[in-house]
Amino acid sequence: MTTTTEPTIEPGIYPDMADAPYRALDARNHSTLSELARSPLHFEYRLAHPREDCDAFRVGRATHCAVFEPSKYLSDYALWPERRGTKAHKEFIANLDDGVTVLTAQQNEGATAIGSAVNKDPVAAPLLRKGEAEVTVIADLEGVRCKGRLDWICDAGIVDLKTTIDPAPEKFGKNCAAYGYHRQAAFYVDLYHAATGERKDFYIVAAEKTPPYDVVTYKAPHHIIRAGRDAYRELLAKYKHYRDSGEWPGLGNGQVNELWLPEWALINERTTHEDF
Repeated sequence: MTTTTEPTIEPGIYPDMADAPYRALDARNHSTLSELARSPLHFEYRLAHPREDCDAFRVGRATHCAVFEPSKYLSDYALWPERRGTKAHKEFIANLDDGVTVLTAQQNEGATAIGSAVNKDPVAAPLLRKGEAEVTVIADLEGVRCKGRLDWICDAGIVDLKTTIDPAPEKFGKNCAAYGYHRQAAFYVDLYHAATGERKDFYIVAAEKTPPYDVVTYKAPHHIIRAGRDAYRELLAKYKHYRDSGEWPGLGNGQVNELWLPEWALINERTTHEDF
């Protein structure tokens, strides 16, 4: 893996760190570590090739701004309701202040609708009345310098926004397992504790992406945090192993692998098996 020359920083809480300096920090974050759940090769590639900005990321940032920092929304985002790429569109962008992001009417509608729904929700809204948004936390976990951008920190705990097709408990729980939200929860809880000595609860505000923009707030219980902690520690152990070895194998892991099929595909195999 290419040797990094990125800046280091002392452990602590950095409420006002901009996005560019955060990305440049030589520390592992949860989203990049998640690539190890696929393969070391995918992790090494993502570390050297960060994801480029795209509409999905821009809309995500706009939604987070509308939820956690609604007073900044009008100054940080501008609406262009017409076709993009035209001369008028390019002139419009050229006349904007630095750092202003342009959204389509549909993107703006979705972001502001979710922001309004969350900030009116009787459970989620009280968590957001007083706190700090987009807080950078730096600390060492399992001997590895780590970093995280926490959506919201308040007296009650750490609050994370997730937009979803379906915020219902069973469906959202499956998404948490599939996307590693429990692992992220434990990573953030432990990162904050390592930086401050304070252990906070973790809340997920699950906001529906489409009308009626339903909102469900979840608190991660201790057994979920423990499971997530085991999962992220396993990834950090893998990271240290492959970092020290200098080898970053792919999914095949340098060997011939036995073909696998799900159980449902093998139902008839038990009664109609034919030898080659």
